[in-house]
Amino acid sequence: LLRYLFNAGIVGANEIAMVLFVYTSALGAAVEIGRGEHIAITFAVERLDPALRRVAGTASLAAVGLLNGVIAWQSVEWISMTGGYVMPATQMPRIVVQTAIPLGCVLATFYCLLGAQRLLPLVKKVYAGWSRATGSRAVLLDVLVFLDQEIPPEYQAARPATPLPYARDIRFDRLS
Repeated sequence: LLRYLFNAGIVGANEIAMVLFVYTSALGAAVEIGRGEHIAITFAVERLDPALRRVAGTASLAAVGLLNGVIAWQSVEWISMTGGYVMPATQMPRIVVQTAIPLGCVLATFYCLLGAQRLLPLVKKVYAGWSRATGSRAVLLDVLVFLDQEIPPEYQAARPATPLPYARDIRFDRLS
């Protein structure tokens, strides 16, 4: 309307729209990762049983977190090289726009770490089972050595005990 009636426009409107678009995209992607609603191709994962589906989800979360961490790390050098320039219309430093990228990536990595936190009970169970198995190794080896021994002759000839007669049920009377 300003352009057609007054032959003037809002100076820098395109640049401001670009800044807002970059921030919305970077922060919106991070928030969607936090909600677990980010873009994913799940046709193969949906066919897995629940345990493998959880492993695949964890691997996906780790890959997304690693990728965002690398992008955040690399963007710092990129900003240090190009962030000092200013935009032509608004004279706003480019660092204002470019900061959205590492900010969104750090937030996404944080959400990936929070998502990995829900796996702590599973990790705890796996560790408990592993420590129980490795801690019982000495006992297991002793049992295996014991089982490898020969049966003494006085026990080889002994007959097995005769079973108790069982007709229909077992009753316990006058128990205290």
